[in-house]
Amino acid sequence: MKLVLSSDGGAPNDPDPVLLKLITQARLAQQSALTGEANPIVSKYSKRHFWQLLRLSWLAPEITAAIVEGRHPATLTGRRLLRSADVPLSWEEQRRCLGFT
Repeated sequence: MKLVLSSDGGAPNDPDPVLLKLITQARLAQQSALTGEANPIVSKYSKRHFWQLLRLSWLAPEITAAIVEGRHPATLTGRRLLRSADVPLSWEEQRRCLGFT
């Protein structure tokens, strides 16, 4: 359960540290997969977790930016993002699936 308080001033929220960590690890997994060099941060994970991270590296740039800036929907948690096995490749469909539209 997550408590969400709306701000009156329209100030951005603090980025979710779990989501930030997942985005960072996703980029490292992608780099490792492309170069063939093991990265010590992501190489310790199981193949399944590595592939989950790798899949997140293909998120729409707007979604990644929203996560980094703390503008993501309150319903988007690290657990939901990592376990969303059916995140489509289409950026428009990703936004719909993850609650951005």
